[in-house]
Amino acid sequence: MIVLAGQHGGEGKSLLLSPIPAVLGDDYVQEGLASGQFPLLGLESKKAVILNEWRFLGSVLPLGVQLLWLEGKAVPITRPQISDAYYGHSKYRGTAPVFITTPLKHLQPLLDEAARAVGTGQPSELTMLMRRLHVYKFGARIQAPQQQLHPCGACFAQFVFEGEAAYCQRASC
Repeated sequence: MIVLAGQHGGEGKSLLLSPIPAVLGDDYVQEGLASGQFPLLGLESKKAVILNEWRFLGSVLPLGVQLLWLEGKAVPITRPQISDAYYGHSKYRGTAPVFITTPLKHLQPLLDEAARAVGTGQPSELTMLMRRLHVYKFGARIQAPQQQLHPCGACFAQFVFEGEAAYCQRASC
């Protein structure tokens, strides 16, 4: 899982991920999880997940479920039973990539605690979590562009495959 951790805010983490729905289609990207009893509802049909401002130890999804999900194991999806649309609960067995943005101030204590557990040889759920994450730290804020930026799937694909970022000059963007 890709984690973009920002030191101050305004580093462009979410901006970097914003073209993903344009590439895959809005209906195929889970943006955030619902709070409440059914946070993973709808995940079964998604090709990618974007969790902005995620808190790994937050109240939305228990750490044990996150560990299963990030390892690619079956994850229980609770569904409302008062509707004719659902019968029983389901399990998510998909492989949609997960992209996460989070403030470094919320992630760094988890990284430090996981490192202490490794150093002392103690088992820890946090060490399991950290082994599943690819963390990229952002430290510099970006200046707001003079023009409005729109997510462009073609430009994003060029950036991913060729490593070149360019302002989109297409009239359709």
